[in-house]
Amino acid sequence: MQLPARLQDDEVHVWAVDLAPSRQRLCFYQNLLSPAELKRASRFHRDTDRHAWMVARGFLRHVLGHYAECAPRDLPISVGEHGKPQLSGRRLDFSMSHSRGVGLLAIARNCSVGVDVEWIDPSKVTDRFARHCFSRTEYRHFKAVERQLRTRAFFNGWTRKEAFIKALGQGLNYPLSDFDVSLKPEAPARLIRIEGSASKAMQWTMHNTTPCRAYAGAVVAGGRGWKLACFVQPREC
Repeated sequence: MQLPARLQDDEVHVWAVDLAPSRQRLCFYQNLLSPAELKRASRFHRDTDRHAWMVARGFLRHVLGHYAECAPRDLPISVGEHGKPQLSGRRLDFSMSHSRGVGLLAIARNCSVGVDVEWIDPSKVTDRFARHCFSRTEYRHFKAVERQLRTRAFFNGWTRKEAFIKALGQGLNYPLSDFDVSLKPEAPARLIRIEGSASKAMQWTMHNTTPCRAYAGAVVAGGRGWKLACFVQPREC
């Protein structure tokens, strides 16, 4: 698999990966996993879930190893205080998300990054769930969207909020109601307010990143003016 020469300080790279592996690809990524990761993979009851997790984790090691100039198996991946994976002793921050056979991996230097991807399932779009996920302002905007566009608006908001939470690295310890994102289908992806402050929101940049038609995705990183580069992993490594 051809990888970019390097990750510049003013770039965020986002990779899309197909998690439905061929036998060759599964073997390749499985061989990159640590004993602890193989043990974790063995806890999945379904083969499809186990294989998807191994491909996602192996792909993470493969790409991070390239950017960190380190053998994938030797990468010191640990878990932060609130559960976000991190690379000890490196200036790389990363975030990974997967949904229904598709994974997204975001990587940046010298800034926090978060990514989320969701398969668009209209059955999840309920008023109760929207009230739970969204701030009061977001919920009001959601209800103002034309009914036929609400599914897209819902998943826009959901992925953008999840991506920001992941970038913060605080998990659900940071209340979903404490920040507002855009969600209308015609509106650009952006953070509007954080804890009521537009200036705090300006310290972050958000972009849509949609791997394929039936999915919604978003990436968030600290700072302004960085460039987004998107890559797709081929079906065979």
